[in-house]
Amino acid sequence: MRLNVRDICGQDIISRDAGLKFRKVLLSNWKNKSIEIELGDQVIGSASFFDEAIALLIKREKKSIQEITKKLKFVDITNEDKKILNYVLMARISENEIK
Repeated sequence: MRLNVRDICGQDIISRDAGLKFRKVLLSNWKNKSIEIELGDQVIGSASFFDEAIALLIKREKKSIQEITKKLKFVDITNEDKKILNYVLMARISENEIK
C-alpha cells in the first residue's frame, strides 16, 4: 500500500488539519502489512504536520513506536523532514513515558 501526501492533502501539506486528514487515511489502511508514504521529494518542514499525522499515533491511537516504524516506510523523505519527524516522535515517546 502506498499513500501520497499531496494526493491526500492537496496543497496544504503543513497544517495540523492536513496532518489529521492524513492520519485518518493511515488508520483506515492500518490493516495492511506495510504502508509506504510518499512525500514527493519535497520538504514539508512542518512539525505540526508530522506530529498530527504520525506522532499522535502514539498518544491518541495507542500505537507503539515499534509498530509504527515496522509498518510505515517513508520512501522519499528528505533529511530535513526526517529530523523533524524523529523530533516529534521522540517528544511523544517521552510524553508517553512520563505518564
